[in-house]
Amino acid sequence: MDKPGAFESSGLRLEAVISRSDTGRAAVITHPHPLYGGDMDNPVVLALAEAYRRQGWSVLRFNFRGTGNSEGQYSGGRGEV
Repeated sequence: MDKPGAFESSGLRLEAVISRSDTGRAAVITHPHPLYGGDMDNPVVLALAEAYRRQGWSVLRFNFRGTGNSEGQYSGGRGEV
């Protein structure tokens, strides 16, 4: 089951959703470029997350800084690393 939440990275709160499994397998799925509308609820991200979940993987998807409810702002890739 998806559990909405957040985690801290470099002093910023990043919005996230995790689905946990006890198989020991995990995937982190990131979204397309935020300046072109990418976020963790992108249809491709959601489809990938569901495919991994069906296979028993834990899945983390999150919004990069400045996207959705994540703090901060896009910084040309420097801060996103």
